[in-house]
Amino acid sequence: MKIINKLKLANLSSWIMIITISIISLFYAGYIVSVIFDLNVFGQKTFYFLSYFFVFSTILVLCSAILNISLNIGIIADSKIEKSLESIESKEKLISKKLVFSIISVFAAVIIFLFAGDYFSKMNYKNKLINEAEDVISRYSESVNKISLCLNDTSKISELPETLRFISLQKQYFSDFIVITNEQFQGQPVYPYINKFVNTESLKKPFYDYSFYKCDSDDCKYLEKFFSGKTNETYFLFSDNEYKFYFPFDKNNKKFILVFTKNEYRGDGSGSIGS
Repeated sequence: MKIINKLKLANLSSWIMIITISIISLFYAGYIVSVIFDLNVFGQKTFYFLSYFFVFSTILVLCSAILNISLNIGIIADSKIEKSLESIESKEKLISKKLVFSIISVFAAVIIFLFAGDYFSKMNYKNKLINEAEDVISRYSESVNKISLCLNDTSKISELPETLRFISLQKQYFSDFIVITNEQFQGQPVYPYINKFVNTESLKKPFYDYSFYKCDSDDCKYLEKFFSGKTNETYFLFSDNEYKFYFPFDKNNKKFILVFTKNEYRGDGSGSIGS
């Protein structure tokens, strides 16, 4: 093989390694940023694609390294190419500076993409959850009305789990679906809840066998406002990779809230673009 062709191939293999390693580094940097800031970006399909791409890139780097080493051995053995090497080295220094600038620019673009992707992914989850919940409530208003009747009549309370199961089965989208009510325990407001799996015998016990809804400071404030008559608005909350939509009702002199939950699925634990 001619020396000039060896030089071109060696140069090409070097750039393949540099570019591939840069891409792998950007992937890891993006992944680390998404984990640190709990960004919801990479979905299941996207994560699998990137995993396969990472394996392919690793193989490509190894092959390029082997080719580069073998070519350089042949080039070094030929003393006639010293001047050519000096010329190439000077060009590579200039290109290296441009490459560093390009990598920094691309890294900044990746960070912006991650945060933008996280925002739009969460908005997509939110809108989807709200639309699906409102659709269920609209379609099955009779079942929703039956919930209030069951809560008001202890003789019918055992029918409530079946009604909840019926509503939850209408959509595969929901991870969980519960009803929250309010009571007083030693003069303090508490929020018993009922899910579709509850034992009917538990519903006859105080506070549905002490099944209290464990809320954080944000949704506790909302529950307090609704049950005290300060608001009748719906409420949306994202916490611990869960999207929750609270839909309040005041029917048949009974206040209650339907809570629709969607767990955020992550291919590795990270995201939604491409899911």
